[in-house]
Amino acid sequence: MMNTKWQNEKYLTCHNARRYGGEGVPSGMRPAGNKEVAFLRNARNRVGYNCYRAIFPTGIGNKSQRVGSAINTGSLTQSKTTEYIGNMIYENGALKRILIDGGYIDGGIYIYYITDHQGNNRTVVSSANMIVQSNHYYPFGNDANEKRARQLEKQLDKQITKLEKEVAKITKNGGDVGDRNDRIAELKGSQSDISDMRSNESTEFRYAKASDKNNEAGRGNSATSPTGTNDAGDNVVTMFSDKGTQIHETRHGGQVARGEYGFQGKEPTAGYGLDSEVSAYRAQYAYDGKFNYKQADFLRNAPDAVANIFLSIGSSIIPIVGVNNINLINRSLIQNIGVEGSFNGSRTWLPLYQRLK
Repeated sequence: MMNTKWQNEKYLTCHNARRYGGEGVPSGMRPAGNKEVAFLRNARNRVGYNCYRAIFPTGIGNKSQRVGSAINTGSLTQSKTTEYIGNMIYENGALKRILIDGGYIDGGIYIYYITDHQGNNRTVVSSANMIVQSNHYYPFGNDANEKRARQLEKQLDKQITKLEKEVAKITKNGGDVGDRNDRIAELKGSQSDISDMRSNESTEFRYAKASDKNNEAGRGNSATSPTGTNDAGDNVVTMFSDKGTQIHETRHGGQVARGEYGFQGKEPTAGYGLDSEVSAYRAQYAYDGKFNYKQADFLRNAPDAVANIFLSIGSSIIPIVGVNNINLINRSLIQNIGVEGSFNGSRTWLPLYQRLK
């Protein structure tokens, strides 16, 4: 989170004209009476304004006085004057702090800000290697997860660029670019998934392999699920996936980040349904350009001999169906994805998402 105080002190500096003895003050801007000259200054410009030096009451006095108005200092028992001169801050005439690039000097000790990739101050350390302040906010759990998120962003950018070039070439030749344009839009949606997870400050998102031992969906099964809380007390959601399902599970992470659904204990809330899976499969297809599955209703329409072979050797007998258009990935198709299971020691072939509405 940005250190607003430091930013204001760095870029909005007030110069005491009396301390400079008027040197450097533009013509016509010399102090008049008890007025002083202040400067709002940035890296390019110095603009002068007539103003009053701010005197902040710290003891009992006339509480109706407003900072910036003409103050009767005799009505105050105590006062604190803060002056900004270049990169130096004075309090009651004494040097308090010197601002430097990336930090400041306080009491002769150098203090530095260590920022993350977004420029947020993650750690404040002193020249004595002491941690002054530490802000533990990791949108993706830790640096390794954040690195993985950035890699995905680069891969998405690369795929979008590739498809845009293909669209330009095919359009020139009068071909159909509908599917490619739809994929580009979906890939941009996956970029938003990552951005939305970063923006969610109440949940920490992590990536893990589908084979991770903490995957309660079963090692090797892709899933997005709650995995406890972090040290700050925030909920942790982990996207367990392999190379072929990372975009799919990233979509679920984005759905959680946007509040489309959440978790009650280990179970997803009512917002999760068949449409959530349609969106996730479309996201993965947009990246891969293909989707293969086995139909849940295959055995229902197959001869008994084929069903008996299935019971003997399993789902290897069931043919793979390929999808080459994103608009074919709809509720009906997702409902017809088959998965092998078992019941009372016998193989079963059932719809993977038969319980979703």
